[in-house]
Amino acid sequence: MVQRIGRYEVQAELGRGGFGRVYRAFDPTVGRAVAIKTLHADGDPELLMRFRNEAAAAGKLRHPNIVVIHDYGEQDGEPYIVMELLEGEDLQHCIKDHRPFSIMQKLQIMAQVAEGLDHAHRNGIVHRDVKPGNIMLLPDLMVKIMDFGIALVTHAAESRLTKSGTVPGTLKYMAPEQFRGAADSKLSDTFAFGVTFYEFICGVHPFEGPSQHAVMFNIVQADPRPLQDLCPESPEALNQIVMTCLQKTPEMRSPSLKDLQLDMKPILIELQQEHGRKLLVDAERLAGAGKAEAAQALLQETLEIDPGNRAARALREKVQRILRAQMVGPKLDALLATGRHQLDSRQFDEAIHTLEAARKLDASNEDVRSLLERAHTARYQTTAAAPVSSGRPHAAEPASPPRSAEQERKTRLRAELEECRSMLERGEFGPAIEKLERRRAEAPEDDEVSQLLEHARAQQAAQKRQAIVSRLLREVDTLAGARQYERAVQMLETGLGYYPGEKSIEDRLSTLRAAKAAHQRGAAIQSPKPAPVSGPPDLVRKITAIDRLLEQSQLSAAIAAADDALAQYPGNPALQALLRRAQEQRRLRQRGESVDKALNQAGELLKTQQFGPALKLVEEALQSFPDDAQLVRAKESILAARSTLDRKQILERAASETRSLLDREQLEQAAALCQKVLGRFPNEPAFVSLLSQAESNIQQREIRRRDLASIERDAEAQIEAGNADAALEIIEQSRRRFPEAQTLLDLFEQARRMKLRG
Repeated sequence: MVQRIGRYEVQAELGRGGFGRVYRAFDPTVGRAVAIKTLHADGDPELLMRFRNEAAAAGKLRHPNIVVIHDYGEQDGEPYIVMELLEGEDLQHCIKDHRPFSIMQKLQIMAQVAEGLDHAHRNGIVHRDVKPGNIMLLPDLMVKIMDFGIALVTHAAESRLTKSGTVPGTLKYMAPEQFRGAADSKLSDTFAFGVTFYEFICGVHPFEGPSQHAVMFNIVQADPRPLQDLCPESPEALNQIVMTCLQKTPEMRSPSLKDLQLDMKPILIELQQEHGRKLLVDAERLAGAGKAEAAQALLQETLEIDPGNRAARALREKVQRILRAQMVGPKLDALLATGRHQLDSRQFDEAIHTLEAARKLDASNEDVRSLLERAHTARYQTTAAAPVSSGRPHAAEPASPPRSAEQERKTRLRAELEECRSMLERGEFGPAIEKLERRRAEAPEDDEVSQLLEHARAQQAAQKRQAIVSRLLREVDTLAGARQYERAVQMLETGLGYYPGEKSIEDRLSTLRAAKAAHQRGAAIQSPKPAPVSGPPDLVRKITAIDRLLEQSQLSAAIAAADDALAQYPGNPALQALLRRAQEQRRLRQRGESVDKALNQAGELLKTQQFGPALKLVEEALQSFPDDAQLVRAKESILAARSTLDRKQILERAASETRSLLDREQLEQAAALCQKVLGRFPNEPAFVSLLSQAESNIQQREIRRRDLASIERDAEAQIEAGNADAALEIIEQSRRRFPEAQTLLDLFEQARRMKLRG
């Protein structure tokens, strides 16, 4: 294998054909992985010139549904093209493997293909080889169309090596006019798009035939069967769209793929809304059954499809309240209990700190509001009762006594301990331990610091242990999936030696020992041959025939034959043994097929982030096979992935809403939203900052309000005393700062009239 092509470091060969190869390579100048396609040109100058022109034209296309061409060049007389490296599966393999896409998903995928092709056509580029093999489907169902404009070059190379008269394009996807020698056009791309669309919907080619000549004849002369004949769930309107693409006369096809997209859009919207209605029904059922998390996943998917669905939004708010209550309730109760105890003990500062933390969890809770007000009142009364040495006579409230250095230290320590607790809740054990160790060095006699440090170290050890155990279980599941039960059991027994009493290992060991025994029983059932039997020749023939069916794994036929034979020879031990053997093999096969089906279907759903339906599939399979290790791990993985996505989406939406509230000066609402988010995700940096901004703005607004009220009082006092000039001076000095204050304007007018009256 070549080591370098141009400046690119070749890492692996991804594929090859008669006229070139595809490599995975690394571009050291920008530090990215790329794909490189080479073409055997044999130094043909005409072919090299055509390649340059086609690659340059295709390289100008920039569209999310078209593979990006980074570079092109020549090496040793052979041209190459450098493209973005795609991780996915082409549509040809999806069709061949019967991937379980819904009609809605197929329409979404082909709409992306139409969009990419239309972009190329509007930029003067004809693909010339539209087919499933040139349409890459990424894991998130994003489409990338490959080989734009390069088909002509490839087939030009082919024509040099084969008989004359070869035309560009893949025969099965060529338009009728191409067989008659017409030039390639965007309408021939439209025909190939229609063939691909039909094949993707129905799973079969619309012009299939036993030979190339038969396919050519069908393309030119025959009409394909309607979509509904092969795919009954496809809408009639979709059939009309595809058949329009497959018109024999180019002028009868859609004038552009943009028009085709406009025709597809209403069908897609209708399918999405229908899918959303089904999801909403399932979400309502799950919410009614107390499965709030599962309902939330379905509601998120519903609102992605139909953001304006009021019923879904109302149910989502209800579900979110339930989830928040479930998460916040225990912690809120503990904080309230602590706050009450601190109030009763006259620890007012501590009580306020505790109750503020409770308010962040639930700002609408009446108990929190009442206790917090009580704590502030008690602290104020205590402070006010203390003697004040000096101060302005009109001060609104007495100055607080200076805090001692010890009080400051304790306050700082409490804040740091609260921060450490939040870090531990987020699983940030290393930084929390480091901070706690510094605090203990400063205050070695503080039992609370020592206890929290011990707790943090224990949690960190537990996390490391869990990581090791999880890795062990994943490796064991891989072995179990390959039916290597002996090795899997040995690994679990070794793990149990390191971590005696670890329940997850014990449970998995019990499950795999049972699976190993069942596997051995199945092997024992399959291996022995029936002992020679005596009896009528007909009985011997039946036993031999049943045994042969078992060897060929024709289990249903073997069971039926054994039942028939037992009806004729009831109670025969040999026949009964064969029947049991066949039934056990069928049970094991059905179990394996059911588990594999559930895992495959769940995997497909996860590719489009449909966590709710995927979890439902796995949970239903677990009801039938509760001891299956693969299903257990699949459920854990789905829950973890969904939790991560949920957190990200919640934070993004809440941050956007908070910034909008701040922009509209709805400061209390912004602060309340931040507190709700921080109640669920403590110390989330973005919301700590947003909350600080909101509270600072509220404080500045309150200071401004108080200053204005003070100025108004001073002006009113001067007017009442008959000092019009003094009142006007006060107001003039303040109007620049408070230009919007109507009360100042009124006072100014009142003072001016007083001055005029003399």
